[in-house]
Amino acid sequence: MNQINSMAGKTTRGMRKRLSGIGAAAPAAGMVLASPAIARADVDPTDPTTTHVGVVGDTLTVHGRYGDNYITIVPGDRGRVRVTDKNYPILPGGDCIDITDNEVECGLSGTPKGLHVDGHAGADTIINLLPTSSKTQARIYGGSGNDVI
Repeated sequence: MNQINSMAGKTTRGMRKRLSGIGAAAPAAGMVLASPAIARADVDPTDPTTTHVGVVGDTLTVHGRYGDNYITIVPGDRGRVRVTDKNYPILPGGDCIDITDNEVECGLSGTPKGLHVDGHAGADTIINLLPTSSKTQARIYGGSGNDVI
């Protein structure tokens, strides 16, 4: 799907930051990159070191870190969705890009139609401000621990 998926193994945040510089140099060299190489569809939701956010099919999927996540999901510009975790860094997956270490923007190819959030273990706070209906459903799980949803 993108350049980074063809690389075997995982990508570190430092590597993504180094790769993001390639995009700035590419137009000068006559190359065209359609999107930043930091968006990955192959994130591992069981990795306990970061919160993982990506779009799978047409569903925005958020897997919190095994700890006390503070996740907020809000509508963004142009039908996109912003996800923050003020307690842990976020690793963007498919159809998402880094805004800051703790914030991503998703829905680059269209507004997600569903939402699946799993806070995993810990005292999580999960705030969803996306509108839902019979066509757009949200499934939010806090996991074990004393959660606020």
